[in-house]
Amino acid sequence: MTTSKVVSASNKPAFEQFHEHGQDFGDFYPTGNIFAAFPDETSAATARKGLLDSGFAEDDCLAYSADTVRQGSQRGLDQATLLSSIGSTLKMIELHRDLAAKGCHFLLIKAENDEQAERVMRVLRRGPISLAQRYQRLVIETLSQNDPLTGRQK
Repeated sequence: MTTSKVVSASNKPAFEQFHEHGQDFGDFYPTGNIFAAFPDETSAATARKGLLDSGFAEDDCLAYSADTVRQGSQRGLDQATLLSSIGSTLKMIELHRDLAAKGCHFLLIKAENDEQAERVMRVLRRGPISLAQRYQRLVIETLSQNDPLTGRQK
């Protein structure tokens, strides 16, 4: 990956531990963020570079590899409680795991309001994107969902 700098593992929270803004019974629920999947590492890196070039801070745009998300998602599913199965969170975690198993790479991007979310999506729509979900309080909004392997609309 030569198009952008990826935040090293030592500088960012572990995927499975990213709960500081919103916890849904211990599951991944990063309120105030967009979680986006890309068909490959290059697409994710290009999107991240575009976000950084448009003024997003490095700490507000974290990159996670397919292996990291697959393993973290599986751990979350293995440790899920009965209460977490009530909502749609587990279905989202399964979707993330399945996309990662197909080789998708991910970005977690801070977008705390509608204006920031639209700024993010303007950048992400420039290239192939497999999935973009905005985590708001009590709502997971799907902003884009396309073919996981190509990132293009089905």
